[in-house]
Amino acid sequence: MIMSDAIQCMYSAHTAAAVEPISYYVQVISLEEIPLLSLIKNYILTISDGVHCMDCFVVPMLSHLFLMAL
Repeated sequence: MIMSDAIQCMYSAHTAAAVEPISYYVQVISLEEIPLLSLIKNYILTISDGVHCMDCFVVPMLSHLFLMAL
């Protein structure tokens, strides 16, 4: 299930004083590998909640977890 206000909620969570763990359901629209000179792969993905879109950067330290989910 995709939440139609998930992107807006994510933006709001960045400004909240106390952020609690929340699960958002979104769709991955695109995935791009960023060519860097390091051995660690970096990715930018675009997600959508059906209304809004957001570009996200996969933190290099967690990229191995991201790749396992693909």
